[in-house]
Amino acid sequence: MFFVILILLFMRPFICSLAFPYLNDAHSIICLLVLSLWCVRKKIRRLGFGQFKTPISLLLGALAVSVIFSRNKPASFFELYKYLCGILLFFFAASLDTNEQTVTIRTIVLSTCLIGGLAIYQYFFSFDRLLNYLVQNPNTAPFALDYIERRRVFFPFVTPNALAGYLIMTMPLFFINTVKKKWCVAFPCIAFLLTKSMGAFLALGAVLAPCLYRKWQARRRYFFYLCILLALIGVSFYLRTKTAYYYAQPAFSVFMRLGYWENTLSLVKTHLLAGIGPGTFKIPGSLYAHNSYLQFMAETGIFGLFSFLWLVTVIIKENIRSLRNGINPAQASLFLMANAAFLLHNIVDFTFFLPEVALIWWVIAGLSLPRLAQPPH
Repeated sequence: MFFVILILLFMRPFICSLAFPYLNDAHSIICLLVLSLWCVRKKIRRLGFGQFKTPISLLLGALAVSVIFSRNKPASFFELYKYLCGILLFFFAASLDTNEQTVTIRTIVLSTCLIGGLAIYQYFFSFDRLLNYLVQNPNTAPFALDYIERRRVFFPFVTPNALAGYLIMTMPLFFINTVKKKWCVAFPCIAFLLTKSMGAFLALGAVLAPCLYRKWQARRRYFFYLCILLALIGVSFYLRTKTAYYYAQPAFSVFMRLGYWENTLSLVKTHLLAGIGPGTFKIPGSLYAHNSYLQFMAETGIFGLFSFLWLVTVIIKENIRSLRNGINPAQASLFLMANAAFLLHNIVDFTFFLPEVALIWWVIAGLSLPRLAQPPH
Protein backbone atom coordinates (compact mmCIF):
# COMPACT_ATOMS: atom_id res chain seq x y z
CA MET A 1 0.00 0.00 0.00
CA PHE A 2 2.81 2.41 0.89
CA PHE A 3 4.59 1.95 -2.44
CA VAL A 4 1.34 2.34 -4.38
CA ILE A 5 0.87 5.76 -2.75
CA LEU A 6 4.47 6.64 -3.62
CA ILE A 7 3.86 5.78 -7.27
CA LEU A 8 0.78 8.00 -7.28
CA LEU A 9 2.80 10.82 -5.69
CA PHE A 10 5.54 10.45 -8.27
CA MET A 11 3.01 10.65 -11.12
CA ARG A 12 1.02 13.56 -9.68
CA PRO A 13 3.12 16.55 -10.91
CA PHE A 14 3.17 15.16 -14.47
CA ILE A 15 -0.65 15.21 -14.79
CA CYS A 16 -1.75 18.77 -15.51
CA SER A 17 -5.26 19.20 -14.13
CA LEU A 18 -6.18 21.91 -16.65
CA ALA A 19 -4.80 20.14 -19.72
CA PHE A 20 -5.91 16.58 -18.82
CA PRO A 21 -9.04 16.94 -16.64
CA TYR A 22 -10.25 13.34 -17.05
CA LEU A 23 -6.85 11.85 -16.32
CA ASN A 24 -6.58 14.19 -13.33
CA ASP A 25 -9.96 13.05 -11.99
CA ALA A 26 -9.05 9.40 -12.44
CA HIS A 27 -5.72 9.84 -10.64
CA SER A 28 -7.33 11.77 -7.78
CA ILE A 29 -10.12 9.22 -7.29
CA ILE A 30 -7.65 6.31 -7.29
CA CYS A 31 -5.46 8.20 -4.82
CA LEU A 32 -8.47 8.86 -2.57
CA LEU A 33 -9.49 5.20 -2.58
CA VAL A 34 -5.97 3.97 -1.84
CA LEU A 35 -5.54 6.51 0.97
CA SER A 36 -8.89 5.51 2.46
CA LEU A 37 -7.77 1.88 2.53
CA TRP A 38 -4.51 2.97 4.10
CA CYS A 39 -6.40 4.84 6.85
CA VAL A 40 -8.40 1.72 7.66
CA ARG A 41 -5.29 -0.45 7.85
CA LYS A 42 -3.26 2.15 9.77
CA LYS A 43 -6.09 2.88 12.21
CA ILE A 44 -5.39 6.57 11.94
CA ARG A 45 -7.54 7.42 14.98
CA ARG A 46 -4.83 6.01 17.20
CA LEU A 47 -2.20 8.42 15.93
CA GLY A 48 -1.31 11.58 17.83
CA PHE A 49 -2.88 14.39 15.80
CA GLY A 50 -4.78 16.01 18.65
CA GLN A 51 -4.05 19.65 17.92
CA PHE A 52 -4.95 19.22 14.24
CA LYS A 53 -8.37 17.69 14.83
CA THR A 54 -10.16 20.96 15.59
CA PRO A 55 -8.96 23.05 12.59
CA ILE A 56 -9.38 20.12 10.18
CA SER A 57 -12.87 19.34 11.54
CA LEU A 58 -13.81 23.00 11.17
CA LEU A 59 -12.37 23.01 7.65
CA LEU A 60 -14.38 19.95 6.65
CA GLY A 61 -17.48 21.47 8.21
CA ALA A 62 -17.01 24.73 6.31
CA LEU A 63 -16.57 22.79 3.07
CA ALA A 64 -19.75 20.81 3.73
CA VAL A 65 -21.76 23.97 4.45
CA SER A 66 -20.43 25.67 1.34
CA VAL A 67 -21.49 22.65 -0.76
CA ILE A 68 -24.99 22.74 0.73
CA PHE A 69 -25.42 26.42 -0.14
CA SER A 70 -23.44 26.27 -3.38
CA ARG A 71 -24.84 27.82 -6.53
CA ASN A 72 -23.78 24.63 -8.35
CA LYS A 73 -24.10 21.76 -5.90
CA PRO A 74 -22.96 18.90 -8.20
CA ALA A 75 -19.78 20.76 -9.20
CA SER A 76 -19.01 21.61 -5.57
CA PHE A 77 -19.66 18.06 -4.40
CA PHE A 78 -17.24 16.59 -6.93
CA GLU A 79 -14.68 19.23 -5.97
CA LEU A 80 -14.58 17.89 -2.41
CA TYR A 81 -12.41 14.89 -3.28
CA LYS A 82 -9.47 17.21 -3.95
CA TYR A 83 -9.57 18.51 -0.38
CA LEU A 84 -10.20 15.07 1.12
CA CYS A 85 -7.26 13.68 -0.82
CA GLY A 86 -5.01 16.48 0.42
CA ILE A 87 -6.00 16.02 4.06
CA LEU A 88 -5.50 12.25 3.85
CA LEU A 89 -2.07 12.79 2.28
CA PHE A 90 -1.24 15.12 5.17
CA PHE A 91 -2.11 12.42 7.70
CA PHE A 92 -0.31 9.80 5.61
CA ALA A 93 2.94 11.80 5.50
CA ALA A 94 2.81 12.77 9.18
CA SER A 95 2.36 9.15 10.27
CA LEU A 96 5.40 7.73 8.48
CA ASP A 97 8.40 6.38 10.32
CA THR A 98 11.93 7.59 9.61
CA ASN A 99 12.67 5.15 6.79
CA GLU A 100 9.32 5.77 5.10
CA GLN A 101 9.86 9.53 5.35
CA THR A 102 13.24 9.13 3.64
CA VAL A 103 11.75 7.15 0.76
CA THR A 104 8.91 9.67 0.36
CA ILE A 105 11.30 12.62 0.28
CA ARG A 106 13.47 10.89 -2.32
CA THR A 107 10.38 10.20 -4.44
CA ILE A 108 9.46 13.89 -4.49
CA VAL A 109 13.08 14.86 -5.19
CA LEU A 110 13.29 12.40 -8.11
CA SER A 111 10.11 13.71 -9.73
CA THR A 112 11.33 17.30 -9.25
CA CYS A 113 14.67 16.44 -10.85
CA LEU A 114 12.91 14.94 -13.89
CA ILE A 115 10.62 17.96 -14.17
CA GLY A 116 13.64 20.25 -14.13
CA GLY A 117 15.26 18.22 -16.90
CA LEU A 118 12.08 18.28 -19.02
CA ALA A 119 11.75 22.04 -18.60
CA ILE A 120 15.36 22.55 -19.71
CA TYR A 121 14.73 20.29 -22.69
CA GLN A 122 11.70 22.44 -23.57
CA TYR A 123 13.82 25.58 -23.49
CA PHE A 124 16.44 24.28 -25.93
CA PHE A 125 14.48 21.97 -28.23
CA SER A 126 10.70 22.43 -28.06
CA PHE A 127 9.88 26.12 -28.29
CA ASP A 128 10.47 26.60 -32.03
CA ARG A 129 8.21 23.73 -33.06
CA LEU A 130 5.56 24.71 -30.55
CA LEU A 131 5.65 28.33 -31.70
CA ASN A 132 5.17 27.32 -35.34
CA TYR A 133 2.14 25.26 -34.36
CA LEU A 134 0.55 28.01 -32.26
CA VAL A 135 1.12 30.72 -34.88
CA GLN A 136 -0.90 28.64 -37.34
CA ASN A 137 -3.72 28.29 -34.80
CA PRO A 138 -5.97 31.39 -34.99
CA ASN A 139 -7.49 30.68 -31.56
CA THR A 140 -4.17 30.78 -29.71
CA ALA A 141 -4.22 32.89 -26.56
CA PRO A 142 -1.73 35.79 -26.62
CA PHE A 143 -0.36 34.75 -23.24
CA ALA A 144 0.65 31.35 -24.63
CA LEU A 145 2.46 33.00 -27.53
CA ASP A 146 4.22 35.33 -25.14
CA TYR A 147 5.44 32.45 -22.96
CA ILE A 148 6.98 30.79 -25.98
CA GLU A 149 8.40 33.86 -27.69
CA ARG A 150 10.15 34.92 -24.48
CA ARG A 151 11.12 31.29 -23.82
CA ARG A 152 9.52 30.98 -20.41
CA VAL A 153 9.49 27.27 -19.60
CA PHE A 154 6.37 25.68 -18.14
CA PHE A 155 6.38 21.96 -19.02
CA PRO A 156 4.74 19.80 -17.63
CA PHE A 157 2.55 22.52 -16.08
CA VAL A 158 0.24 24.87 -17.89
CA THR A 159 1.97 28.17 -16.95
CA PRO A 160 5.51 29.22 -15.98
CA ASN A 161 4.19 30.54 -12.66
CA ALA A 162 2.76 27.12 -11.76
CA LEU A 163 6.07 25.42 -12.56
CA ALA A 164 7.98 28.01 -10.53
CA GLY A 165 5.58 27.62 -7.60
CA TYR A 166 6.15 23.87 -7.60
CA LEU A 167 9.94 24.21 -7.81
CA ILE A 168 10.38 26.71 -4.97
CA MET A 169 8.38 24.35 -2.75
CA THR A 170 10.38 21.20 -3.58
CA MET A 171 13.93 22.51 -4.10
CA PRO A 172 14.66 22.79 -0.34
CA LEU A 173 14.13 19.02 -0.04
CA PHE A 174 17.30 18.40 -2.09
CA PHE A 175 19.41 19.65 0.84
CA ILE A 176 17.98 17.25 3.44
CA ASN A 177 20.63 14.86 4.74
CA THR A 178 18.80 11.77 3.50
CA VAL A 179 19.11 13.00 -0.11
CA LYS A 180 22.49 11.83 -1.40
CA LYS A 181 22.93 13.43 -4.85
CA LYS A 182 22.41 17.05 -3.93
CA TRP A 183 24.03 18.23 -7.16
CA CYS A 184 20.82 17.20 -8.94
CA VAL A 185 19.23 20.39 -7.58
CA ALA A 186 20.97 22.14 -10.49
CA PHE A 187 18.24 20.90 -12.86
CA PRO A 188 15.26 22.43 -10.99
CA CYS A 189 17.30 25.56 -10.19
CA ILE A 190 18.04 26.21 -13.85
CA ALA A 191 14.42 25.45 -14.77
CA PHE A 192 13.25 27.87 -12.05
CA LEU A 193 15.35 30.68 -13.50
CA LEU A 194 14.01 29.94 -16.97
CA THR A 195 10.40 30.40 -15.79
CA LYS A 196 11.13 34.12 -15.25
CA SER A 197 8.30 34.21 -12.71
CA MET A 198 8.40 37.41 -10.68
CA GLY A 199 5.95 36.20 -8.06
CA ALA A 200 7.96 33.03 -7.41
CA PHE A 201 11.24 34.97 -7.37
CA LEU A 202 9.87 37.35 -4.75
CA ALA A 203 8.44 34.49 -2.67
CA LEU A 204 11.77 32.65 -2.73
CA GLY A 205 13.62 35.87 -1.90
CA ALA A 206 11.33 36.47 1.08
CA VAL A 207 12.02 32.94 2.33
CA LEU A 208 15.79 32.97 1.78
CA ALA A 209 16.58 36.53 2.88
CA PRO A 210 16.17 35.93 6.67
CA CYS A 211 18.22 32.72 6.46
CA LEU A 212 21.00 34.38 4.47
CA TYR A 213 20.99 37.35 6.83
CA ARG A 214 21.51 35.10 9.85
CA LYS A 215 24.29 33.30 8.02
CA TRP A 216 25.81 36.65 7.06
CA GLN A 217 26.01 37.66 10.70
CA ALA A 218 28.15 34.59 11.32
CA ARG A 219 30.06 34.58 8.03
CA ARG A 220 30.31 37.60 5.81
CA ARG A 221 30.64 35.53 2.64
CA TYR A 222 26.90 34.77 2.77
CA PHE A 223 26.29 38.41 1.93
CA PHE A 224 27.58 37.54 -1.54
CA TYR A 225 24.81 34.92 -1.92
CA LEU A 226 22.20 37.46 -0.87
CA CYS A 227 23.51 39.90 -3.48
CA ILE A 228 23.27 37.20 -6.17
CA LEU A 229 19.67 36.48 -5.18
CA LEU A 230 18.71 40.17 -5.35
CA ALA A 231 20.55 40.53 -8.66
CA LEU A 232 18.64 37.63 -10.21
CA ILE A 233 15.34 39.18 -9.14
CA GLY A 234 16.43 42.53 -10.59
CA VAL A 235 17.55 41.01 -13.89
CA SER A 236 14.30 39.08 -14.22
CA PHE A 237 12.29 42.25 -13.60
CA TYR A 238 14.36 44.14 -16.20
CA LEU A 239 13.88 41.44 -18.83
CA ARG A 240 10.14 41.45 -18.20
CA THR A 241 10.03 45.19 -18.99
CA LYS A 242 11.76 44.70 -22.36
CA THR A 243 8.88 42.81 -23.97
CA ALA A 244 6.88 44.43 -26.76
CA TYR A 245 3.58 43.11 -25.38
CA TYR A 246 1.82 45.35 -22.91
CA TYR A 247 0.17 42.36 -21.21
CA ALA A 248 3.59 40.89 -20.43
CA GLN A 249 4.78 43.93 -18.52
CA PRO A 250 5.09 43.53 -14.73
CA ALA A 251 2.91 46.59 -14.19
CA PHE A 252 0.13 45.04 -16.28
CA SER A 253 0.35 41.84 -14.25
CA VAL A 254 0.07 43.82 -11.01
CA PHE A 255 -2.94 45.84 -12.16
CA MET A 256 -4.69 42.74 -13.48
CA ARG A 257 -4.25 41.02 -10.13
CA LEU A 258 -5.60 44.05 -8.31
CA GLY A 259 -8.64 43.90 -10.56
CA TYR A 260 -9.09 40.18 -9.86
CA TRP A 261 -8.82 40.80 -6.12
CA GLU A 262 -11.41 43.59 -6.28
CA ASN A 263 -13.88 41.35 -8.13
CA THR A 264 -13.22 38.53 -5.68
CA LEU A 265 -13.88 40.79 -2.70
CA SER A 266 -17.23 41.64 -4.25
CA LEU A 267 -18.09 37.94 -4.20
CA VAL A 268 -16.88 37.66 -0.62
CA LYS A 269 -19.13 40.52 0.53
CA THR A 270 -22.24 38.88 -0.91
CA HIS A 271 -21.38 35.33 0.24
CA LEU A 272 -19.44 35.97 3.43
CA LEU A 273 -20.63 33.07 5.59
CA ALA A 274 -21.03 30.04 3.31
CA GLY A 275 -19.26 31.17 0.14
CA ILE A 276 -20.30 30.41 -3.42
CA GLY A 277 -19.23 26.75 -3.24
CA PRO A 278 -15.98 24.91 -4.04
CA GLY A 279 -15.14 24.73 -7.73
CA THR A 280 -17.63 27.41 -8.79
CA PHE A 281 -15.33 30.43 -8.75
CA LYS A 282 -15.39 32.62 -11.85
CA ILE A 283 -14.83 36.33 -12.34
CA PRO A 284 -14.62 38.44 -15.51
CA GLY A 285 -11.49 37.46 -17.41
CA SER A 286 -10.28 34.66 -15.12
CA LEU A 287 -11.19 31.40 -13.42
CA TYR A 288 -8.82 32.21 -10.56
CA ALA A 289 -8.40 35.16 -8.21
CA HIS A 290 -4.58 34.92 -8.36
CA ASN A 291 -4.73 34.99 -4.58
CA SER A 292 -5.58 31.58 -3.17
CA TYR A 293 -6.67 32.96 0.21
CA LEU A 294 -9.21 35.36 -1.29
CA GLN A 295 -10.49 32.68 -3.64
CA PHE A 296 -10.77 30.13 -0.84
CA MET A 297 -12.78 32.62 1.23
CA ALA A 298 -15.02 33.36 -1.77
CA GLU A 299 -15.68 29.64 -2.26
CA THR A 300 -15.99 28.45 1.36
CA GLY A 301 -16.80 31.60 3.32
CA ILE A 302 -15.07 33.27 6.23
CA PHE A 303 -15.10 30.12 8.37
CA GLY A 304 -13.40 28.12 5.63
CA LEU A 305 -10.56 30.62 5.38
CA PHE A 306 -10.29 30.88 9.17
CA SER A 307 -10.01 27.11 9.60
CA PHE A 308 -7.41 26.82 6.83
CA LEU A 309 -5.31 29.63 8.30
CA TRP A 310 -5.62 27.99 11.71
CA LEU A 311 -4.33 24.72 10.28
CA VAL A 312 -1.45 26.50 8.50
CA THR A 313 -0.56 28.36 11.71
CA VAL A 314 -0.35 25.11 13.68
CA ILE A 315 1.87 23.56 10.99
CA ILE A 316 4.24 26.53 10.94
CA LYS A 317 4.33 26.68 14.76
CA GLU A 318 5.29 23.00 14.88
CA ASN A 319 8.04 23.63 12.32
CA ILE A 320 9.40 26.50 14.40
CA ARG A 321 9.10 24.48 17.64
CA SER A 322 11.12 21.63 16.12
CA LEU A 323 13.72 24.15 14.99
CA ARG A 324 14.01 25.81 18.40
CA ASN A 325 14.09 22.54 20.31
CA GLY A 326 16.92 21.24 18.16
CA ILE A 327 14.88 18.36 16.69
CA ASN A 328 16.93 17.86 13.54
CA PRO A 329 17.21 21.66 13.05
CA ALA A 330 18.67 21.54 9.53
CA GLN A 331 15.79 19.43 8.23
CA ALA A 332 13.24 21.47 10.18
CA SER A 333 14.51 24.72 8.64
CA LEU A 334 14.31 23.25 5.13
CA PHE A 335 10.74 22.06 5.65
CA LEU A 336 9.87 25.48 7.05
CA MET A 337 11.30 27.10 3.91
CA ALA A 338 9.32 24.75 1.65
CA ASN A 339 6.04 25.44 3.48
CA ALA A 340 6.63 29.19 3.61
CA ALA A 341 7.53 29.37 -0.10
CA PHE A 342 4.27 27.68 -1.11
CA LEU A 343 2.14 29.80 1.23
CA LEU A 344 3.76 33.10 0.23
CA HIS A 345 3.57 32.37 -3.48
CA ASN A 346 -0.16 31.75 -3.18
CA ILE A 347 -0.67 35.36 -2.17
CA VAL A 348 -0.15 36.26 -5.84
CA ASP A 349 -0.98 32.97 -7.57
CA PHE A 350 -3.34 29.99 -7.46
CA THR A 351 -1.25 26.83 -7.16
CA PHE A 352 -3.33 25.83 -4.11
CA PHE A 353 -6.11 25.02 -6.59
CA LEU A 354 -3.84 22.97 -8.87
CA PRO A 355 -3.71 19.41 -7.48
CA GLU A 356 -0.41 18.73 -9.24
CA VAL A 357 1.14 21.29 -6.87
CA ALA A 358 -1.21 21.44 -3.88
CA LEU A 359 -1.24 17.70 -3.13
CA ILE A 360 2.56 17.68 -2.98
CA TRP A 361 2.37 20.54 -0.47
CA TRP A 362 0.01 18.54 1.75
CA VAL A 363 2.62 15.77 1.76
CA ILE A 364 5.46 18.17 2.58
CA ALA A 365 3.37 19.73 5.36
CA GLY A 366 2.86 16.28 6.88
CA LEU A 367 6.52 15.34 6.51
CA SER A 368 7.51 18.49 8.37
CA LEU A 369 5.85 17.13 11.54
CA PRO A 370 7.99 14.08 12.38
CA ARG A 371 7.50 14.24 16.11
CA LEU A 372 3.72 13.84 15.66
CA ALA A 373 4.12 10.73 13.57
CA GLN A 374 4.28 8.20 16.40
CA PRO A 375 1.10 7.09 18.17
CA PRO A 376 0.72 8.26 21.77
CA HIS A 377 1.53 5.83 24.57
